[in-house]
Amino acid sequence: MVKYEIPLNLSGVDLQAVDTDDDFRRVATRLLPAALEELGRAFGEAAWKRQAVKMASAIKDQEGTDDKKEFIRKAGRTYRRFAPASDRLALVDLLVRRLREAKDQSGTRTKDEGGSAITVQ
Repeated sequence: MVKYEIPLNLSGVDLQAVDTDDDFRRVATRLLPAALEELGRAFGEAAWKRQAVKMASAIKDQEGTDDKKEFIRKAGRTYRRFAPASDRLALVDLLVRRLREAKDQSGTRTKDEGGSAITVQ
């Protein structure tokens, strides 16, 4: 099973104000587009690496990093826009779990403090 680290920026979230299941879902839904794009970028990067392994090294060396960056950026945007509903629901559930974990940690982050990262399997 492949795991991807997705940066989750909680700097705009006041975790102390999030109490109910609806609150957690609302925050997770707000974070969903960015998380989908990051996950799509991770998929794009993995696809790029798989393709690079298949290519001859001479061809690989000719490819620019701009092409790679654009491919990854496009994969992120595309996944954000066209991710299946089941993936979206699963990611919202994962975000809710990660938000709860972040809140339960000692020294709960506030609006002014940093973010977190989530692992997607």
